[in-house]
Parts: sequence; structure tokens; C-alpha cells
Amino acid sequence: MSKTLIRAVIAGAALVLVSASNVASAAPVKKVTLQAKKFDWIPASIEVKVGQPVELTLISLDVPHGISSRDLNIPPTTFKKDQPAKVTFTPTETGTFSFKCSKYCGSKHRKMTGQIVVVP
Repeated sequence: MSKTLIRAVIAGAALVLVSASNVASAAPVKKVTLQAKKFDWIPASIEVKVGQPVELTLISLDVPHGISSRDLNIPPTTFKKDQPAKVTFTPTETGTFSFKCSKYCGSKHRKMTGQIVVVP
């Protein structure tokens, strides 16, 4: 075999190994169902891991609600009863971050908050 062909085979093998290790180390998506009702979140607190993708399924039990969190880059997302929504994000740092209802839902709307605890 020529040196060029040997180098190409070695480079190809290295690429396959790097690709395989990236696939193996990719964290699985954590799926969490979050229910909203005047003026509570169920659950009010969730725990996720830093670097792990998270998929929130948002379900309203009564009126239209919304969710947002600036700290976790969760854009305002509205959902209605019988019309769930999904939001995905990947936390990049540990800590406790708040989220809130982003769709006015009644007199105690401002108190409708929850927290996402991001652990190592």
C-alpha cells in the first residue's frame, strides 16, 4: 500500500471513532410533563442535568397559559386546554432558575411561577 492510502485509511478510522464517541456521549433527552392551572404549576419544581437536552410537554388544565424563562432561553410559548405545546432547551450552567406563566390567566397570574433546578 502507498503511504497516501495508509494515511487515508487511518484518517477515516479516526473519523469513525470520533463520530462514534460523540454519539455515545450524547445525553438522552429528558422528557418532563408540566401541567398548568390557575395559578399553579404541577410540578412547581423540576430537576434537570446541565448539558442534558430537556423537552417540556405543556398541558393546561383550564384556561390558556404560557411559559417563559429568560435565564434558560425558553421563549414565551402559549398553550391551551386540549392543545398541549412542547418546548425544548439545554441548560448550560448549574443553578436554580425561575419560569413563569407568560399568558395572563387571571388575578393571581403574577404569582404563577416555578423553578428549574439544574444540577451537575
